[in-house]
Amino acid sequence: MQVPAVAAGSTNTVVQTISVTAAATGVYDFRFDGYSLTKVVAGEEDFYQSEAFSVGGHNWAIRYYPNRDNSRVSLYPVLLSRPADDDGRVRASFACTFLDKSGKPASKDIADSASHAFRSGAGEEAWEVLSLRKEAVERFDDCFVVRCTVSVLKKPMSQPSDEEAVG
Repeated sequence: MQVPAVAAGSTNTVVQTISVTAAATGVYDFRFDGYSLTKVVAGEEDFYQSEAFSVGGHNWAIRYYPNRDNSRVSLYPVLLSRPADDDGRVRASFACTFLDKSGKPASKDIADSASHAFRSGAGEEAWEVLSLRKEAVERFDDCFVVRCTVSVLKKPMSQPSDEEAVG
């Protein structure tokens, strides 16, 4: 596609980009020390939980299950606060990447993302956002770091019904 040339003497056009589906986004690194001890101490449904962090006006945490699956380490996002919207849902996406010792993504194969509409809050756990092979984790000297990007989408707008428009 050819871009038309701007005629001499014409005024420049300023283009402003506005996000229609605005989201609040936060990036957090979670460090897991003592991996070998956590997998010995924790039962199948036992988890470790990160400190709370805030994105989009909501409080979140990451739950780490060292033994939910025999061959994998699992991470789950958790909504700690109750949704304040009238529809009772918080829409969020999480993208997590396993980092190497230098702080760079270890591999494209050790990353995952998903979206979820949280309904209840107060400890509601979502989908498994990242599942790591235990062999991959064990290569990092009993410590690993996961970077999570959390985006909370603003509530979508809807057309007023005829009754709302009149009254």
